Amino acid sequence: ISGNTASSVLLQSNAAYDSLACKVGGCLSLDGVDDTAIIRDVANTTQSTIFNGMTSLTVSAWVKSSTPGIIITNHNSGSVWESVWLDTSSFTINGANGTGSRVTLAYATVANGAWHHVVATWNGAQMYVYVDGAWAAGPATQAAAPWATTQLTYVGALHAGAGAPPTEITGAIDELQIYPRALSAEQILQNYNDGINATVGL
Repeated sequence: ISGNTASSVLLQSNAAYDSLACKVGGCLSLDGVDDTAIIRDVANTTQSTIFNGMTSLTVSAWVKSSTPGIIITNHNSGSVWESVWLDTSSFTINGANGTGSRVTLAYATVANGAWHHVVATWNGAQMYVYVDGAWAAGPATQAAAPWATTQLTYVGALHAGAGAPPTEITGAIDELQIYPRALSAEQILQNYNDGINATVGL
């Protein structure tokens, strides 16, 4: 989490930090059944406020999955909606607890068992998605900032209590980064090229 020292990560079920067959160094290995990682506040481990107060943002990750699944979301209750959601074929920003301020941007799925660099950006007005260094979708208009939820943030799966079908990543997530600003297309391409040229594993 770029520049953030207020959050910690907890691995659940058989989720593991792997050092083999990753894109850059080590990665989060997920079995597609019940594995997930939880991002939570250090000061209060029952909540996550990582997206709260952001007026622009970027979520970036290398993803390899043979099944459609969640990359990151803080939707983990049947009655409380997410503020941010990124999966293998869509990106959502929600400005309120409900659907009235919810905007979803779809893109071509990356759930094909190969490594892909997925980047979702919001500049305070428009949402975009980039895949493997290139534009993939957008703009989608969203003027509302992510609403200030305290729900835990999940990586690689949707929490079982979220009232939606299970959508677990079967594979791995590497280099997950969250920025409180919208990266430019040039910066995204540079990050993609850095990953392509990185040494696999440790």
